[in-house]
Amino acid sequence: MEAEEWQSKARETAERLGRLVEDLEARYWPVPVDISFRAFWHDFAALQESIATSTPITSEGKQELQKSAADLSRRLRNEQRARKAEAKHVHAELLERIQLVNEEIAHASSVLDVQQARADLGAIRGRLSDASGLNREQRSELWNVWQTCNQESWNILNDLWLRNEEALGAFLDEAQKSLEGDNVRGAREHIRAFHAAAISCECSHAAMRRLRSRATALWRDADSAARRKHETYVSQASARLGRWKALLARQDRARSELEDELRTLERRADEARTDVAAALFRGQLAERQRFHSHLQQECVELRKKIESVELSLVNR
Repeated sequence: MEAEEWQSKARETAERLGRLVEDLEARYWPVPVDISFRAFWHDFAALQESIATSTPITSEGKQELQKSAADLSRRLRNEQRARKAEAKHVHAELLERIQLVNEEIAHASSVLDVQQARADLGAIRGRLSDASGLNREQRSELWNVWQTCNQESWNILNDLWLRNEEALGAFLDEAQKSLEGDNVRGAREHIRAFHAAAISCECSHAAMRRLRSRATALWRDADSAARRKHETYVSQASARLGRWKALLARQDRARSELEDELRTLERRADEARTDVAAALFRGQLAERQRFHSHLQQECVELRKKIESVELSLVNR
């Protein structure tokens, strides 16, 4: 091959290899977030092999290409080391955060505590999903630890929900007992206590729906029992009123007749011709006056009873 032709071929080889270097650099620099360093080193080894074996090429051209390739490999190696160090830091940080959350869960005493810990786990999961620099072993370890912690938090949350469900159910059990004992007011007080406790005593949505449905049913039962008691009271009160009014009418008549009798005795005592007769009439008068006072007092008390019951019927 003549020298001029060789030089031309050498330039072509250098240009072709130069394009390979440029293409490799374009694909890997700046370093992509989701880079596969294994793929880069595979492609770089192929490039080195091409530079080493391609002919014809001048020694100066080969050295220039090797220098460019070496510079690219140096930059990628530095980036790989930096990312490895960052991945190690992220791995340690996430592992520590999961362990801290695990400790919080172990000492949780309320649903709110566990839910806050689970919210932290959710944030860690997002960070773990975005941590692209982790290798397979690091990611696998973190996922395993996270899943164990997440399952433990779920178990504790369910235990706390169950405990709260039992505590809330106890209010409704007491309401049921009160209704069975015909204590409507007591039943309503226990149902109100349930609703007050349910604000902060959280349980699962399904359990809370069941409890609230039961509370509503018990309240309806209490309303029904209250109506029955009211109807019974009204019926009995009406009957008492009828009897008391009839008795009052009889006593009013008796009192009126007694007052006529008192006037007659007073007149006879005044008209008596002897002191003995006058004393006799005065004795009868005193006895009938005492009876009149007693009868009058009974009428007053009876009227008070009638007014009280009538007022209670109006207010019900």
